[in-house]
Amino acid sequence: MIDYDSVTSRVRTFDEKHGDFVVFDNWIYFQDGGIRELNPFGPLMEPPTNPIECQKKIVWFWEKKLELAVEEFSVTKRSMLAFVRAFDPRFSVPRPSPERLQLLKNLKKKVVAANTCLDLAKLKLRELQPEVERGEKQRAEEMQRLAEYEKQIQEIEV
Repeated sequence: MIDYDSVTSRVRTFDEKHGDFVVFDNWIYFQDGGIRELNPFGPLMEPPTNPIECQKKIVWFWEKKLELAVEEFSVTKRSMLAFVRAFDPRFSVPRPSPERLQLLKNLKKKVVAANTCLDLAKLKLRELQPEVERGEKQRAEEMQRLAEYEKQIQEIEV
């Protein structure tokens, strides 16, 4: 027998811990880099511990979030324009809807906010990458020194 309450609790706890999300290809991607399968019985994956890999997932999240926000805005705007244009002025004229206009303005704010978050996430990724490059360069220098040390050891003979 499956304990559905514990499954629901497990998923709810995970979702609350990781915050905002987007759904894509039967997976839920969270703003902090966490991922879980849409199926509540599926895997729950914590964000990567490697800061660059984690930040790449965060950038991807904001790219997808922006894409979805732009799509929602565009569909709503096209729908509103189609509604206005569908009326024949000889018979009736639609009333302007302040609520629908406000909805479109709110969707625009959502697009702007997602774009800002994406820019910040990309900036953070760029800031992290030079650190890794410096670390890799430092490691290469250390490996070179070690190789030279090994060569010195091998040159000493009796």
